[in-house]
Amino acid sequence: MIRMVVATKVIFVLCGLPYSGKTTVTRELQEKFGALVIERDRFLEDVRSRPETATKIKAIAASIVNPVSTMFPTIELNRQNDALTKIYAEEVQKRIQNAEEQVIIVDGTHLQPLSRSFIRSLDGMSKIAIILPNNPELSIERLAKGKETSGIRATVTPELIRAMSKVYELPTVGEGFDEILSPDLAKKWVI
Repeated sequence: MIRMVVATKVIFVLCGLPYSGKTTVTRELQEKFGALVIERDRFLEDVRSRPETATKIKAIAASIVNPVSTMFPTIELNRQNDALTKIYAEEVQKRIQNAEEQVIIVDGTHLQPLSRSFIRSLDGMSKIAIILPNNPELSIERLAKGKETSGIRATVTPELIRAMSKVYELPTVGEGFDEILSPDLAKKWVI
């Protein structure tokens, strides 16, 4: 399928487990479109370095009664994860709205609707989810072969990948996406 798009911006949102191939797809799309890339890993690393964010996470987490996250063993960790995810979604929304580039790629796991919630506020833009296979064992194989030993990716373990796989919810048009594509179909887009 080849599409011609007339919109102010085109937003590609990658959805998949760590080590599922999202960054490889991002690089290929970036080369094709000259796109701005927003990386969740970089966001998380930046957040860790800002003391004011820890305070904001605590305040938001305290207001969450029933967390969406169920990946962690305690309700408090799940509340903190939801709070961090809300901050992430706000930051991504702002960056997209302020970007001068026509094509923007948001590279991150985006396992649940909360982490993709920025999509709803992007009126007049084409919003495409790119889904990668939810295959934890393949991701774990790639993790074992990986050379990442620093940053956020260094915290990824086989147990974390399996836990993420269990909570992964495929994106839907009902969330605000115009289309949901495989990586191969996304690479055939013409803008």
